[in-house]
Amino acid sequence: YGAGIYINNSQVQITNSLIVRNYYSAAPFYGYGGGLYIGGGNVEISHSAIVTNTVSGWMSSTACGGGIYVSGGSHAIQNTVIANNQGVYGDGIYVNGGLTLANCTLAGNGGYGIHYAGGAVSATNSIFWNNGDDLYLFPFTPEEPNTRIWNSCVEDGDNNGIQGCTNAN
Repeated sequence: YGAGIYINNSQVQITNSLIVRNYYSAAPFYGYGGGLYIGGGNVEISHSAIVTNTVSGWMSSTACGGGIYVSGGSHAIQNTVIANNQGVYGDGIYVNGGLTLANCTLAGNGGYGIHYAGGAVSATNSIFWNNGDDLYLFPFTPEEPNTRIWNSCVEDGDNNGIQGCTNAN
């Protein structure tokens, strides 16, 4: 887990950092977090770039979070670029925990910008552009009450016209 950085049940701050070109090939096992694996705790990332990271597993459902894999805990990412990452599920970010994004750009990730699998996710003033699918399991629905996107630009139209979101360039 975590080709670039592995964090488990810790309180960590990552600031002004580049997490670039990490590759995790987990065959014949699971691959989680090409750039970062965050398993619980409280992680804050700001003013950083998480780009061109790759994770692969022995079959499609075992390679999650090319950029970041989040499992448990409560985390915040702000003023950060997450771009051009590759995996199978959640190429930008795979989320199964608490995550708050503010002023972030998720662009050019091969599959999903964010793949929501559970937890509580919110994004404000962010850009989701040119991902295979910008937001998986969005917009907010009664079935998924823990996902919120506000005042963001989402290219493929997820949340368009809802809570101040647009799909305009």
